[in-house]
Amino acid sequence: MCLVFKVFRAKTAYAIKLNSTAENNGVNISNDTNGNPTKINFVNAGTYNIQFSAQFTTTSSQKEDVQIWLAVDGTNVTESNTQLTVQGNGQAVVAAWNWVYTFTANQYAQLFWATTNTDVTITGSLTPLDAGPNVPSVILTATQVTYTIQGTTG
Repeated sequence: MCLVFKVFRAKTAYAIKLNSTAENNGVNISNDTNGNPTKINFVNAGTYNIQFSAQFTTTSSQKEDVQIWLAVDGTNVTESNTQLTVQGNGQAVVAAWNWVYTFTANQYAQLFWATTNTDVTITGSLTPLDAGPNVPSVILTATQVTYTIQGTTG
């Protein structure tokens, strides 16, 4: 699904919405207290590689900064923030990075973003080039890379 996520106030944190799911094997999306699908729920304890990409554009003619970070159970993860610059005048930039984090069963994570100007948006494209599929605004993958074993093993 290609959606545009607009910031209503500059320099304010907003959770990134995740509006559709391709697969969910022990990881699912649920709504936050505002009713938005932003919570990434981890059913099983273990260490996960959380990867994402998000496409940013701005209608501003100026360069604008964007910061993106990870929060777990409503608390920002220390030193998870990264900043990028959107060049302006409709040019797109894709942020793509990952975190490795150990979760207990039923913990949740969220991606947050903030920008210097409300003209910056997270946006995809409903009109792809040629015969390709739509360009999503955000792609998220959460892959369990280690497992917590409980009880006896064979």
